[in-house]
Amino acid sequence: WASAIPGDWPSVNGAGGKIAGPVFTRYHRRAGDDIELEAGVPVDKALPGDQRVHAGELPGGLAVTTIHLGPYDQLPAASEALASWVTQNGREPAGPPWEFYLNDPTVTAPAEWKTEILQPLMPQYF
Repeated sequence: WASAIPGDWPSVNGAGGKIAGPVFTRYHRRAGDDIELEAGVPVDKALPGDQRVHAGELPGGLAVTTIHLGPYDQLPAASEALASWVTQNGREPAGPPWEFYLNDPTVTAPAEWKTEILQPLMPQYF
């Protein structure tokens, strides 16, 4: 994400918006080394898209999260632990997981990279 997102910040600023939260990725499909993902940054108001940047809205709802501290290559283990928690607690995912990158990897040591992993959950009715 480090190579794609910062280049799009001028699109936000040029449209009169301000970044309002951490950079995120949302994984739509993973099959071995083939990954389809959405990368973005929350903004303070609705903005128009352009040919490279598309406006969108993240869904709200119930979710479970965890914080991973360390290099990004260790994120799969944290994601697997979160998925295991979902299964062990009889819950069902409501879409793909997201990662929120809570500090800047260009100025932070890899051992201190902080990532929030969020798994949306289906509502549970009693």
